[in-house]
Amino acid sequence: MHCQRMHSAMNLRGCIGIWGKSKVRYIFLSLANVIGLREFGLRKIALHLVQAICCVFLTSTSLLAEQILPKYTGHVNDYAHVLTADQIATLETRLFAYEDSTSTQIAVVIESSLNGYAVFDRAMFLARGWQVGQKGKNNGLLLYIALKDRKFYTVVANQIQDKLGASRIGQIENEFLIPNIRNKDYFNAIIETTNAYQKALTGKFEGSATKKTKKSNRGWGTIIVVLVLLFLMARTGGSGGTGGGYGRNGRYSNGLGALPFFLGGMAAGGGFGGRGSSGGFGGGSDSWGGFGGGGGFDGGGAGGSW
Repeated sequence: MHCQRMHSAMNLRGCIGIWGKSKVRYIFLSLANVIGLREFGLRKIALHLVQAICCVFLTSTSLLAEQILPKYTGHVNDYAHVLTADQIATLETRLFAYEDSTSTQIAVVIESSLNGYAVFDRAMFLARGWQVGQKGKNNGLLLYIALKDRKFYTVVANQIQDKLGASRIGQIENEFLIPNIRNKDYFNAIIETTNAYQKALTGKFEGSATKKTKKSNRGWGTIIVVLVLLFLMARTGGSGGTGGGYGRNGRYSNGLGALPFFLGGMAAGGGFGGRGSSGGFGGGSDSWGGFGGGGGFDGGGAGGSW
């Protein structure tokens, strides 16, 4: 038992040594002041919690530093091959017609697996990389589904968030996306969900009454949020920012490292602030000009699992 404790302590010290003792101490002291841990004599507990979270970030950074941006095939990108050619053609026709009449672009992505990435991180990466939406209008939307992970996320650009916010997106996903996906009816899951999004954007959506959720104990949630915010402050304070960019072969190097992996789960079911769009590249069919160079994906959206 003593050896196990020593080994664990050495691992924690190693992680802290890599990241910087001063920053860890800054986070811990700030946390202790914010939630009053000094008064309750729980400084050691808080310190171990901070150390553990720092280790998670550090060990995950090397795994999640890069994503590969695939070339899109149209509005509907079925990389898991669960839709028939006729179903894809039907969806493409509907989404193209909506784009033609409103200029709002809707993209759909189905992948077999997240490959270790957070669902929010993956959806945001694709939306920004492909530049979904019209240039200068920031009116794009991307619905992402990962089948093996049983997770989904919808990200929306900032100019349409007033009509399609996190609560409305969550309502639509609960009513149309989840029931159909559970029945493995992916075609109707997509067509009904995107149709509801279109109605919401034109002010014509009338869903069923939303259920009231029970209040939960926010104690630990508050602590985690404070930790994340302090981590961001400490990490960005000593550098000129944490932006990312695209390199060769469609690879994207994310300056935040493993941070989106941790934040993605917290963001499910609600949006939070992020950064603007980065560059992308063209694709699509001959009859469609491709995504229009849109941006404004600042973290708005909602998602979950089934």
